[in-house]
Amino acid sequence: MRIFLITLIDVGFIKIIYRLIFEIKKIFYFITPSIILDKLFFYNKKNIIWDKELFLDFQLSLYPPKFYENNKKIFYFKFLNEKRKIYFPYDWNNKSQSTLWNFNLHYFNWAREWLDKAIDKSIWGSDSFYIGNIIDNWIDNNQIGKGNAWNSYTISLRTRNWIWLFRCCPNLATKKRIVSLWEQMIWLYKNKEKCYGGNHLLENLTSLLICSIQFKDKDSIVIFKNSLNFLKKELDKQILLDGGHEERSASYHLLILDRLLEVVSSLRIAQYNVPSWLTNKINLMYKWAVKVKIGNNLFPRFNDSPLDGSPKISTIIDFSEDVLKIKKGKNLSGLRSLFTSKNNNFLNTQTKIENISRYTDLKQTGWILFRPNKKWEFIIKCGEPCPRNLPAHVHSDLLSFDLFYDGKPVIAELGTSSYEKNKIRSYERSGAGHNVLQVSNIYSKNNKFRWIEPVEVWGNFRAGRKAKIILRESGIKNNSLYWVKGIHDGFKKINTSYQRQIELKIENEDDLSLTCIETIKCNKSIYWKQIWHPGPLVNFEVFKNIIDKNYLCLNVKSNIINTWYASKFGERIKRKSLYYIGKFSPGEYTLRSELHLSKNIFLK
Repeated sequence: MRIFLITLIDVGFIKIIYRLIFEIKKIFYFITPSIILDKLFFYNKKNIIWDKELFLDFQLSLYPPKFYENNKKIFYFKFLNEKRKIYFPYDWNNKSQSTLWNFNLHYFNWAREWLDKAIDKSIWGSDSFYIGNIIDNWIDNNQIGKGNAWNSYTISLRTRNWIWLFRCCPNLATKKRIVSLWEQMIWLYKNKEKCYGGNHLLENLTSLLICSIQFKDKDSIVIFKNSLNFLKKELDKQILLDGGHEERSASYHLLILDRLLEVVSSLRIAQYNVPSWLTNKINLMYKWAVKVKIGNNLFPRFNDSPLDGSPKISTIIDFSEDVLKIKKGKNLSGLRSLFTSKNNNFLNTQTKIENISRYTDLKQTGWILFRPNKKWEFIIKCGEPCPRNLPAHVHSDLLSFDLFYDGKPVIAELGTSSYEKNKIRSYERSGAGHNVLQVSNIYSKNNKFRWIEPVEVWGNFRAGRKAKIILRESGIKNNSLYWVKGIHDGFKKINTSYQRQIELKIENEDDLSLTCIETIKCNKSIYWKQIWHPGPLVNFEVFKNIIDKNYLCLNVKSNIINTWYASKFGERIKRKSLYYIGKFSPGEYTLRSELHLSKNIFLK
């Protein structure tokens, strides 16, 4: 009950009211016949005007065969690393799949992938011939306001994907499909996810902008103007001064940036003025993306940041440079390659591409990156974990760090492989899933430790008390020693203070020394647990020997735990991790761990 109340207090009164309204609406939509919802929302349907003059520089006709009742068409879809066979015509409310898997089917992102391939090859794939049939099947089998199909988030993604299909293949834009697209836009406008905010609300607004400029009716003009004003307000609120997104997730940052780039490209195609505030925000977010890009096309994995949760970071950087007119997007493919001809009427010579710094401090995001040479990259989370009222994607990872060599993880947290409410999700969000130190003051009744979470994550998208960073310092000494020091108040409820200091020094091009200094002061006896997660390609026995040397003179118990490394949804690469557990009497203590690492740490 306590953690639930803290969560409600942090969410705030206004968002709670928004959420209550949102849930009441869902109940109303569920019990109200679709024919009545149609009359309530779409009374102006006869005045729809689809702008037939808008187009992209790719026009390929598509005349698909029809489905036959006794001869169903089989498609294979792979989402979340799970491949399934789907028969069309299809029951879109099939409950045998997980909610997120079903959402992915409703997104129609897979249709966008088919379109991208068609653009690159100038020919449709065999499955693509049935896109029109699948769209009609969706319209026929998803009643207005019912189920996942009419979830505001799924509508946001689906409407964009339909628009690109219709603009690249005009004969797909039948009256039935255009009407459905317009209905979804109206529904989304009336059901924006203000109760969630964050990336969900930005998805809603960017889709409304792209969708509304496809029409010339009065409703669409109103939606465009209001959505543009709302977007400005939300970007001012959600984009931090250092360019990061407030949810502190690299994956969602890239996803949002990609949406904004499509908005600008769409405005230019429709010959609308592009507001300077929009390109300024994009420029800020682009620079942030450049700063956090890690070798091998990776990015920091703090909070929920699956690698497949967004397009490749190099693609988004390239797309940004094209839209911002820094340089032409030569490496872009698919739909983004069509936008390049619209974006590059001239080049912006005043915007400079920043070089990657050896020391990057993203103060508002709360991340610090060290790149002592071209091989080694280190990043630590030392800052606000998430907005107090938006904990959906936060992890208990304060003062956790990851280390990479040549784009390969040497020390790396579990990552994110699931959004389902299960043990996997709980573990991946917990402190135990990260490279942190935890404390516990007592055993529970069943003889298990009660490890304190600085961020009290619970459920699959909730968090109660969130610790604060009360000291944050970093820098470079003598141009060779990289250091960061942080203190959070996550253990104050048991009168324990905690400080972590990390020092890095390059010994030669391929060798690095990492020193982790933990300072703990307690008024009562406590147990402590230091957690190390080596990368999946690291030689575990070699890594363990390096860590073990630091505990030869201490009464410490070491545990080898079977864990995993997750870079994508549904993907868990097995590995082993190390937990070192000890006990302190009242007093002040220092744990000093020295790791001498080289490229030979990896398995042959």
